Amino acid sequence: MPSLLSGLFSHRLTATDYSVAIRNPPPDAYDPDGTHATFSLSSPTTATSILPSIDLFFFCAIFLIKEWRDFFSQFAEKQVTAVTIALNNEKLLHKLIARRYHLRDLRLMLPKGADLENENAVRLAVSEILREQESERRGCFQLLLECTVFPILRLFGMFLPPNVLCDRSFKLREEIRELQKEKYDVATVFVTFETEEGQRAALTALATGKIDQYMNNTSNHAPGTLFKDRILRVELPPEPNSVRYLDLSARASKKLFVRIVNFVLTICIVGVCGFAVQKARQNVGTWFSGPLVSIFNSIIPLIIKILMIFEPHSSEGSYQASLYLKITLFRWINTAILTKIITPFTSTVSPVKTDVLAQINAIMWSELWLVPGLRLLDLWGNIKKHFFAPRARNQEIANLSFQGTFYNMGERSVLFSSSEGFVALLMKPNSTPSHIFSHYTPLQIHGPYKVSILYFPCA
Repeated sequence: MPSLLSGLFSHRLTATDYSVAIRNPPPDAYDPDGTHATFSLSSPTTATSILPSIDLFFFCAIFLIKEWRDFFSQFAEKQVTAVTIALNNEKLLHKLIARRYHLRDLRLMLPKGADLENENAVRLAVSEILREQESERRGCFQLLLECTVFPILRLFGMFLPPNVLCDRSFKLREEIRELQKEKYDVATVFVTFETEEGQRAALTALATGKIDQYMNNTSNHAPGTLFKDRILRVELPPEPNSVRYLDLSARASKKLFVRIVNFVLTICIVGVCGFAVQKARQNVGTWFSGPLVSIFNSIIPLIIKILMIFEPHSSEGSYQASLYLKITLFRWINTAILTKIITPFTSTVSPVKTDVLAQINAIMWSELWLVPGLRLLDLWGNIKKHFFAPRARNQEIANLSFQGTFYNMGERSVLFSSSEGFVALLMKPNSTPSHIFSHYTPLQIHGPYKVSILYFPCA
């Protein structure tokens, strides 16, 4: 089987097949001899689309550093092609990204060709825009949004007025200049070989136990495998475009703490939703509690994604796996386990509308029609197309309003661990027809998902 898999994927080679990642490099190991052989961006697509052209040196550079090159050349069949140094400059990167977003929003509001680095010209143009906005007549729906929705969105940096964007962008510019003067340590090193054999030889020679790495027990290792009297933790790196550079230097203790906090918050959200479903089932009936479960299954993942903003992950794969586990855990508990818990034993087979058979039937029907219907409606996408686009100040803003809905791979993968199947498995002694629903519902949901991706794609 391994030989079959290697044969299937041998024609799909990427930078990961030639590289290794060092997770515990010496803090000052970014330019020991003071000379650079080459320089380029480690992630050109990400850097050029998010960060300004200035200060890119502080993002991540590729150096052919003599000391790193000489150390890993002993394992290389031919040569070491490049050494990528990632610094622990997350605070600076956050400032750069925030300023780029503010400048992008400000550029869409200002006249075409405005110089965004000229503070006096920008403030003069912003004052003219504010006078125009004050003279415009606003409708009732717009006033309602400004009083209810916009204040909440502005807490997350969305729909900011031009004067606020102007003030923040120039304030961030001064803060960035101060952060440029600080010295940053090395967080992670990526070494790229000329051949796959060099990568495999390095991984084999530098493989060691976790305890030896943590204690830096050098007595059991050959001198040629030590870098500055340090046991390196060498592993396979993720794909270049899945590296989360803002979280590379996060400590394991911080990652563990934040994940525990997010897990506890997820459990608390499950408890609140379960209480609401129980009250709706007792006081109203299953015709309301069933669709309420489906509504919670659609809304709560948005809250979980907000919690995931504060959870550090060194790669996009780790982030998506964590998102998948949290959403799956919530949906399984909210759909099946809570239904089992809040149902008394004497109410498992009776035909009363508040008992478990009616509840399972309501959940299955709502998941079969309500969730695909909400996906096909694409409410936020239609609001942008039919409300924001006609009121756009220029054509570029109007075009951006026609972008589709963004999909996370972790959220999309929840479809294949269907909560309806878990309901059928948990409730099979009570509801045999639930197996029919559990097989048909994923197909029913898959269709609207596919239509959404094809007709509402995110650029």
